[in-house]
Amino acid sequence: MSARPPHLTNGLAVLLGALGVLIVPLVNGYPLVYADTGTYLASAFEGLVPIDRPFWYGLFIRGLSFGGATLWPVVVVQALLCALAIHRIADLLLPPTRAAVATVVLCVLLGPFTGLGWFAGQVMPDVLTAVGAVSMAFLILRNERWPWRAFDVALVLLACWCHLSNLVILPVVGGVAVLLAPRPRRRAAVHAVALTGCAWAGLYAANGLLTGAPQVSRASHVFLMGRLVDAGLLQPWLQEHCPTERYGICAYLDSLPATSRAFLWYPESPLQRQGGWEATREEYGRIVRGTLTEPRYLAGHLRASIGSTAEQLTATALADGVMSPWFGDASTPPYRMVEQHLPHELHAFRRTWQTTARGRLNSSVFDRVHALLLGLSAIGGLLLLLRRGTAAPVRMAVALAFAVVLIGAWACASLSVVDPRYLARDAWLLPMVVALGLWAGGRGEKRPRPLSGPRISLEA
Repeated sequence: MSARPPHLTNGLAVLLGALGVLIVPLVNGYPLVYADTGTYLASAFEGLVPIDRPFWYGLFIRGLSFGGATLWPVVVVQALLCALAIHRIADLLLPPTRAAVATVVLCVLLGPFTGLGWFAGQVMPDVLTAVGAVSMAFLILRNERWPWRAFDVALVLLACWCHLSNLVILPVVGGVAVLLAPRPRRRAAVHAVALTGCAWAGLYAANGLLTGAPQVSRASHVFLMGRLVDAGLLQPWLQEHCPTERYGICAYLDSLPATSRAFLWYPESPLQRQGGWEATREEYGRIVRGTLTEPRYLAGHLRASIGSTAEQLTATALADGVMSPWFGDASTPPYRMVEQHLPHELHAFRRTWQTTARGRLNSSVFDRVHALLLGLSAIGGLLLLLRRGTAAPVRMAVALAFAVVLIGAWACASLSVVDPRYLARDAWLLPMVVALGLWAGGRGEKRPRPLSGPRISLEA
């Protein structure tokens, strides 16, 4: 009896793995949504160009939903991307058959209990951070055949264009990969710099074609002002500068919101009273630059960044902000968008676990298991890094997983807000890689595989 072709085995493993990743939305009865999903659906079906986030994930939704037929293909593709990323890493560390089995097992086990299933199954771009980081690492550390390289470039660009945090996270991850690459590192560095340039310049140009005004973001000044609020720097800076400099926000010095959430979104915030996001661009930009150029406040930024990053790394809630009757309220943006553009799916949406929480497990169970898994995998990862017998590919994979989690936490906590989803969306990489490393016995079992031309290899 002839052996099953390896491509068939690999394809079957990825398909079954994707099904495991989709356990959460399947149990939910519909793709998960988040508060921001409404804006992305408006981009997809109304052509809205949001001021506070990129347009391009909306285009991703529109294409995969077949113009509004169903949202299921969106999360199916996201699940396939995750399962494929897991299989590619498993294939580096394990023999082919064990890599296929490991892919399915890890997708089934990690899907419900880490951000893997919760974010792949959610109509949000958050899951693209993790798969984009995997593609960035493969581009820098391996010389795959051109179809894979084209796939990885496209996925990194998609991740960067759909969520602005990835414009910071993925290049820094690329920098870490360059440091881990075998010498000489010039080729790896060129790849990292070129890809970063393509992501930034491409988004700048694409936004220009879309809106007529080339730019990377129209909202950075507001989010950074919100960050000043959370860091406790805005009020003292204004108290020092308002007596000698004219800023419109000085009129609200005694009534500044206590949190960035209130500053950005509450109707009575200074931002809204001053005319909104566009009207405050110049003034808020000058204030942000001022805090970054004065040594006293620069030190305050550094302290706040360290504290917020530590807080972000302990924000292990998994279902936070996802399981709530709020989503069943007909006035909420996700509900209104589904009702308006996918009315044939409204009945299913209204009966989900997410909106009713009836007849299923309490979501806090998943939060507790998630925290336990992250703690155990952090310990396991450190042991693999410190163990002398750990093979280079395992050590490198674990180091990169740690880097993605730490860099993601730092970037989001330092430039935006501390939010559990910013940890959960990519932290699943750590238990996945640690499990594969332990599965391989720390040896990173290898076998020769033909690749075109020289390569920068994880197997060095």
